[in-house]
Amino acid sequence: MPVITVAANTLEENSAAAGTVAGTFVAKDEETPRDGLTITFTGTSNADGYYSISGNNVVLTQKGADFVNAGNQLPKIDLTVTDPSGA
Repeated sequence: MPVITVAANTLEENSAAAGTVAGTFVAKDEETPRDGLTITFTGTSNADGYYSISGNNVVLTQKGADFVNAGNQLPKIDLTVTDPSGA
């Protein structure tokens, strides 16, 4: 069964840009190499499109950067990791 560990970064108003790393993650599975695992946003946790996944990072989209720079707090997201068998 794959496992994912996530660490969030602090983002400051007026300093966010598209591509800013909002968090990092490590996905592991004893039976599957990392490149065989699929990482997705859980359910509708990124419904507003503030984030995207890039490698082992969750980064801000332009919409997310604009939201932060307007003084708003980004909503919490959840990530799901699955292996090729769907576990």
